[in-house]
Amino acid sequence: MTSVLDRLREGEIIVGDGSYVFTLEKRGYVKAGKFTPESACEHPGAVKQLAIEFARAGADVTQTFTYGSTEGMLEGCAYTSEQINQAACDIAWEVARDKKTLVAGGITQTK
Repeated sequence: MTSVLDRLREGEIIVGDGSYVFTLEKRGYVKAGKFTPESACEHPGAVKQLAIEFARAGADVTQTFTYGSTEGMLEGCAYTSEQINQAACDIAWEVARDKKTLVAGGITQTK
């Protein structure tokens, strides 16, 4: 696979996915709030389906649904950041292998 930097140097436009929280909220899988990426553990099929839909719509990048999954932001959550991050990464890599997309992590500040 050609690196993302090489692709950009060649003038290619790279399209990413996005809107996991809003779309999953509209579908009834999350309630936007203090933490939402626990859906990667609670509803992995819904997260995977959305990633597939983004790829079908033309996304070149599959993002991990990990934004907000740091220790400081998950106080009171039933899952650890390690559990959420692993589940989200597993989903993203599975979709990326099937749809031939790149994988990017969703990150946030720790406090």
